[in-house]
Formats: sequence, structure tokens, C-alpha cells
Amino acid sequence: MRHYAVQEKLIQEKYLLEIIDEVYQILWKTNPPNAEDFYQKAHDILRDVEMKAAEAGRLIPGQRRP
Repeated sequence: MRHYAVQEKLIQEKYLLEIIDEVYQILWKTNPPNAEDFYQKAHDILRDVEMKAAEAGRLIPGQRRP
């Protein structure tokens, strides 16, 4: 967000996917290529974080794999 000069104060407290969508809309108005670049990079980062977190996941005690 900062890399694309979108000020944090413009974004209300929201969930991450909502923030990405809102920043995308802000960028789209002035620079569509930057909007697309931001959107892709943000989702790449999110996917990487989620995949790393999934590697550390484990079953809830008392549950079995299907």
C-alpha cells in the first residue's frame, strides 16, 4: 500500500481482502497498471503467508483425518 503511495488513513479498519480491494479501487482511478500490479503482489504475499501457516497446521485434538 505504501509502495503505491496510498495513505493508510484512507483505509478504514477492515479485513485484509477488503483492504486489498479498496486499495485496488483507489489505484485504479489514477493508474490502472499500478492497480493490477498491487492486486497481484498483495495476493501473492497473502498466498505465501497462508501456505506457510498451513504447513504448521495440525488436527484439533480428538479429530481424525477423513
